[in-house]
Amino acid sequence: MPGPRSSLQLDIIGPAPLRPDIRHRMITHLLNRHRSVGATNDKMRQSLRKILVPELRARGFKGSLPHFRRIRESRVDLLGIQFNKYGGSFVVEIASSAPEGLELYAEKIIPAEEARHWHMGWDERLRLGSKPGRISRDHWFKFRKGIFIYWFSYDSVARSILPFLDLQAEPYWKSHGKKAESTSRMHRMPR
Repeated sequence: MPGPRSSLQLDIIGPAPLRPDIRHRMITHLLNRHRSVGATNDKMRQSLRKILVPELRARGFKGSLPHFRRIRESRVDLLGIQFNKYGGSFVVEIASSAPEGLELYAEKIIPAEEARHWHMGWDERLRLGSKPGRISRDHWFKFRKGIFIYWFSYDSVARSILPFLDLQAEPYWKSHGKKAESTSRMHRMPR
């Protein structure tokens, strides 16, 4: 007969069984995760249209999701949103260009009305939410949380962008507007 078990012995009994409802959600998610990327990104776009776009309009921006621009006398402020191809997150990038337009390469000129944030070089744009002075100036707004079981927060993430418009975007545009004004002589459009 075996004696009493020692407290030093470990029983390996495996993981605790999952509740049926959690197991069902996990299996459903794993089967549908690639199909749901577009649907969740669309829901996030709806929240951005409802929360961010009216704020941009109040600040004088024109355009539609994902590209916005505000034309000033000395500069054009650019804002763009790019979604992660796997869903669940996006970046908000800003840049500033000369009001006369951009010369991309030999004789290829983009008018200011057609300029996008990605026409600017990496060193000439900023991702909102990134920490200044860091080597990696990368920040993704994440609306999908979790690892195996996801939950989504669309409106709260859209609202989390708004403080960065005053904290990072406006100071960036003001400081880079001076640079755009000085470089506009180099990127002068032919008349």
